[in-house]
Amino acid sequence: METTSVLPRGYVFAPTDSELLGYFLFSKIQNPTVQFEEIQDPNNIYEYVPDILTSLYERNNRANEWYFFSRVNKKHANGSRLSRSIAGQKGFWRASTGEKKVRGCNGQLLGKRTSLNYYEGKNSKARLDHARIHLGASTRSSHTQQGA
Repeated sequence: METTSVLPRGYVFAPTDSELLGYFLFSKIQNPTVQFEEIQDPNNIYEYVPDILTSLYERNNRANEWYFFSRVNKKHANGSRLSRSIAGQKGFWRASTGEKKVRGCNGQLLGKRTSLNYYEGKNSKARLDHARIHLGASTRSSHTQQGA
């Protein structure tokens, strides 16, 4: 179903890290049914290789930037490590930077941000792809939702 944008012509969605984590992600955690026109909600970005994921939301493309909400997948039920592998062993996301703390205007810690590069293939035979995401995670809640 095609939806028509109600945003004015020339509008560019360019939120700061603190806006993404402090408003958009926190709002989504508080009310999982809330929808934002510029942020897609495929539920799990790790089910798709980057080219497929972005083609599903092509109409929302602004300068090759997409915004998504996604749940995290833990490697083990009781562990803290996250699984960033694409379903079907087609590739994986690997951190390319350390975690950056994201603070609100009052200095309150809102969450953390990490950049990830996509690798196509498995382990030592994987090759670096052009895709990159910036993963934000909220520290304001015990929920495990992330935005990418």
